[in-house]
Amino acid sequence: MTKKLLSFLPIVLLLLCLGCGGQGRQRQSKAPEGENLMTRAKLLHLSERGDGTFDVEIASPWDSTRPLQRLRLVPEGVNVEPVEGVTTLQIPLRRSLVYSGVHTALITELGADSAIGGICDRAYITQPTLQQRLAEGTLTDCGNSSAPTTERIMALSPDAILLSPYENATDHSTLARLGTVVVECADYMEPTPLGRAEWMRFYGLLYGRRAEADSLWEATREAYDRLSTIARGSSERPRVLLDRLYQGVWYLPGRASLWDVYLTDAGAENPVARLGDAAVLNLSAEQVIANAADADFWLIRYYQNTPLTREQLAAEHPAYSRIKAFGDGKVYGVNTSVTPIYEETPFHPQLLLAELVGLFHPSQVSRVSHAVAPRETMEQRDSTDAPTLPDNQSRYFSILK
Repeated sequence: MTKKLLSFLPIVLLLLCLGCGGQGRQRQSKAPEGENLMTRAKLLHLSERGDGTFDVEIASPWDSTRPLQRLRLVPEGVNVEPVEGVTTLQIPLRRSLVYSGVHTALITELGADSAIGGICDRAYITQPTLQQRLAEGTLTDCGNSSAPTTERIMALSPDAILLSPYENATDHSTLARLGTVVVECADYMEPTPLGRAEWMRFYGLLYGRRAEADSLWEATREAYDRLSTIARGSSERPRVLLDRLYQGVWYLPGRASLWDVYLTDAGAENPVARLGDAAVLNLSAEQVIANAADADFWLIRYYQNTPLTREQLAAEHPAYSRIKAFGDGKVYGVNTSVTPIYEETPFHPQLLLAELVGLFHPSQVSRVSHAVAPRETMEQRDSTDAPTLPDNQSRYFSILK
């Protein structure tokens, strides 16, 4: 499979998986005990116990009758009795295997990258410190996340493996035989941007960076909420079309998708949302033109060695030139081969929202810049890994020429 195809698959897989949530068994599992420290996350319940430990319950996005995982996080030096059905995990982690570049980026930003002992999918690890360790041989490359190299994992002997679960692919018996705790990172299945971002508080606990993660979360939440308030105050609601045809199918967000939330919070309208409640809509070019030809903006995520152009779009399919945004010169693209939108926005959704609000409501640009600026904390000012929004510049999308 080519890297180009791999770059497209996360978009489709994310939408498809979101579309499956809540469509299986309907009987609810017993609610977890303890006050939930999470305020926006729907799939994560985190409670603090009086003995200094933490109980974690991760809900299954596919089966509401039972949780995906139960963990008890135990600080060093604390002894607890085992509980049936609950996996004990000592924190902070010292030598973890992290499958996804999204999570290595967050862990690095929190200042805990030294606790990453191994990674998967090397091509998607973009953090300079981790790239240097890979080159030096002090960071274990465990191969492809879909089929990691067992021998390298055994040699690494990680204290935990962080991976993203998928429906009908949550049997980690092979990894379990290695005696390593598998942490189910289901954050990507959260139905809202802030819901996913709040998982940083859980990851902060895992790596002994609770204060840093909580501070980062508060700044992220406050900035995102300020931006959505600014957008709601605008009287205009531009219609926004996403992406383009892929092998004859136009995958677009339905009402249950993360991008539909982004567009709503940015004061825009998803022109195809009315076509279905699913997270992903598989449409033909004819269906898109019938429902979204009047789109005011067209945002395209793509992966290629050279910038996408309007000329290239026009040559790809005759339907593209019939879209209003194409004729108005309001087609914007983000080249994911060089722009870290997938690495940054899961835990910094305010950066993407700020760009969307500024793009759709240009009269609010100064207020957008002010809303995002307060997110930077003292710890992050000292970190070159903390993403920021350039003044009066686009971080992700640029207009196609």
